[in-house]
Amino acid sequence: VDPEYLGRYASPDSTSIPIGIEIRQSLLFWKEAPLKDVIVMQYDIHNKSDHVLDRSFIHLLTWPVIRRSRQSARDTMGYSFFFPEPSRSLGYVYNPGLAAGSASSPHLGIGLLEMPKDTNGNTIGMTRWSQEVTKANIAGPHTDVGRYDSMYATYRDTSRRAIVGLNVPIYWSTLAGSSGFRIQPGDSARFVVALMVGNGLSDLLRIHDLVRRVYANNY
Repeated sequence: VDPEYLGRYASPDSTSIPIGIEIRQSLLFWKEAPLKDVIVMQYDIHNKSDHVLDRSFIHLLTWPVIRRSRQSARDTMGYSFFFPEPSRSLGYVYNPGLAAGSASSPHLGIGLLEMPKDTNGNTIGMTRWSQEVTKANIAGPHTDVGRYDSMYATYRDTSRRAIVGLNVPIYWSTLAGSSGFRIQPGDSARFVVALMVGNGLSDLLRIHDLVRRVYANNY
């Protein structure tokens, strides 16, 4: 039996009002092919309060960097949502400089395997894939209200690139998540995301589809 580790995290003293949720995170990974480059993260969100949490959002923030062992002026970061099939709920990051004329073209995929349901009972897909908005050194809203409004908007970047070259600070990261959902008092919602690496987009899609089938069959 795999060990289970429990931890409790509490916010430092502040004037904010607790919203009364409990989040349990579970991690799953494989040691051998074909899923050895996959990590599945499962988040169970429990409403411990006595009020409805309306217009709730959950997003995953990543700060990926794909580059050579030594930075090169050709190193850039490409970000794209897989628009040909939005139902895959897959965004990915790659380095165009490595993709050109190279036998190795690592692509990092961020796929949402399970999402909460909307008020009509329909499962929400990936409705947000964009630049994150929580760091002061990145363009974007820097207040709690501004960040919430940004998460509330449904927006998926078609494509963007950030330069990683020599002496250029890396100020780009990804924000992947859902549109709003509701949690009744005592109810729970589940958010499951897979981080996976493939050699090129076609290989990434193959791994993604396999992970989704494995997850659909309860691992």
